[in-house]
Amino acid sequence: MTEKIKITGASITLLASYKRGLLHRIDVIRGKIDGSVMAKLHMCVPLHPSQCEERQKQWPSLKYELVTDKPPSTYKYYVEHWFIFYYGLNNVEPKFTATDGKAVRGIQQHLEKVSADELEALASWKAILAKWHKLPDFYRNKTDLTYINAKLNEIITQLKDEQSNNKQARRDAADLRRS
Repeated sequence: MTEKIKITGASITLLASYKRGLLHRIDVIRGKIDGSVMAKLHMCVPLHPSQCEERQKQWPSLKYELVTDKPPSTYKYYVEHWFIFYYGLNNVEPKFTATDGKAVRGIQQHLEKVSADELEALASWKAILAKWHKLPDFYRNKTDLTYINAKLNEIITQLKDEQSNNKQARRDAADLRRS
């Protein structure tokens, strides 16, 4: 596991990376390392992340801050599932443009707004793509992301109607068997 500590001074900001608890590398985020900084570097950068508090006391003019990595965005999963869907449908890799990216963001935002959380929204997206073949031909043949984004409410309604029609058909069939 990689740990990172951001060290900020008046004229320089460093990012110290640690692997298996040992200093692995130092990157300059802001400023330049000149001779005076280089001479003090070994004293102010901790060799282990656990030495941060000790270094902070020794160097009160510097700020030591543990950097945490952001969890991956669910956006990439929306795109990934669409790529799989599109390739499965057309047997060719889709062209993906900035407009398509904006459309995916729109789809994601809408689904997250109407869902309990991000995972439920992503599950809804996967369900829409999995049930695409159940849509009427009018929608089924239009797999462009900008179109899907623009007609998302109608697509969801069509899929819900199809599902409720299937339930009604099963009820009707059961009623016929009972009579």
